[in-house]
Amino acid sequence: MLTMLLLSSLALAQEEGAAEEGSVQESLPALNQESAEEAGSADESAHNAQEEPSSVENVPTEAQLHRLEAASFYKVGLELVSEGQFDDATVLMENIVSTYGDTDLAPRAQEQINALALLKKESLGMDPAVVREAARQAAIAYEEEGWAELAINQGISMPVIVGVLIPGGTFQPDEPAVPVTMAMAGLGIGVGGAYLLDQYYDIDRGHAMAIFTGEWVGLMNGYLASAIALPRDYRGHWRYMLGGTVIGGAAGAAAGHYLDISSADMALVNAGGIWAGVLGLTSMYYFPADDEASSFIRFSGAVNVGMALAAGLTTRWNPSRKRLSVIQMSAVAGAALGLGTGFMGIDYGNWDNDSYPAVILTSAVVGAAVGGFLSGRMDDDSAAMGSLLNTSGEGWSLGAPMPTVIAGPAGSRGVGLSLANGRF
Repeated sequence: MLTMLLLSSLALAQEEGAAEEGSVQESLPALNQESAEEAGSADESAHNAQEEPSSVENVPTEAQLHRLEAASFYKVGLELVSEGQFDDATVLMENIVSTYGDTDLAPRAQEQINALALLKKESLGMDPAVVREAARQAAIAYEEEGWAELAINQGISMPVIVGVLIPGGTFQPDEPAVPVTMAMAGLGIGVGGAYLLDQYYDIDRGHAMAIFTGEWVGLMNGYLASAIALPRDYRGHWRYMLGGTVIGGAAGAAAGHYLDISSADMALVNAGGIWAGVLGLTSMYYFPADDEASSFIRFSGAVNVGMALAAGLTTRWNPSRKRLSVIQMSAVAGAALGLGTGFMGIDYGNWDNDSYPAVILTSAVVGAAVGGFLSGRMDDDSAAMGSLLNTSGEGWSLGAPMPTVIAGPAGSRGVGLSLANGRF
């Protein structure tokens, strides 16, 4: 045993002039390579030492024996690291720090412990502050990339405006070829116009969403105004809807330009309008309106009120767009469950048909609440990007598919499908 310790001492003595072990910032391959090289250097030095004749002066003192024991354990620990046995290596290095803290090998062992701890956390030497800053910069880049958002939105709205609203409010063609051709032209206008606009004016996602929201809200309110002012003039309906769409789009463009609106703000406003519209429709089942105009007035009025309330809520609650997507998806899943439950209850139970809308709406609300609870940590620093459903030592991870545009080199772009995740 003493011979082995002596050989290890001689090997480590020859390593004093070599480079120190890797810092805690090194990744797994560098750590394994360093361990293998140091262990190999120790073996070679030990082999050379065996060829030298021993003498009385080479008998180690008690302090030297103490360091030799630490050196032996340290060498074994490096071999365990090179073999990938990180848990065993950590235990051995911790023993060196606690038992042989008075030797020069204790700081080296502590460096290895720190590196192994980072590897165990799958951080690969990345500073948490750096990770948070990278996530913040990624969020800023996501908000600034508004061209794709605008192109998709206007690719939907322009065919409606050019191919439906303009012909309906003017010459009202009898043949479908004319509006279909105009709608195809509107698609090119929407996508191409979005590209040209982005070249001269940097459109962010919140601005693009504000324009699209203004367009569909203007369309709805245009029909509302025509139903009140011109209930019998059907061509007038088209004109009012066209005018409302243009005015709403202009209002959204102005709001996005002069106000600090993010995509999360617009997502919350849209969600408020959707939920208020659902409540308005449900109310008609239990409290029917007098006529069609009254029904639409109630529906559109509820949408407008819901959007206004959600716009005010953005000053106090600012969930991310991805978290809102998870909540909305959970609400849809809850509504589907309520639909099936109501069907089973009516056909196989004693449920009344009047309970059907209430069951669906209640299930949707419960689903949204569950989604909001499960995604509660999505917007903090611990939120993870990864699989749709994953488990780890810190809990569960829930994700939702979110298409996005990826900026590549030399100005190129690609479309990706990322996952919006929150831990709970």
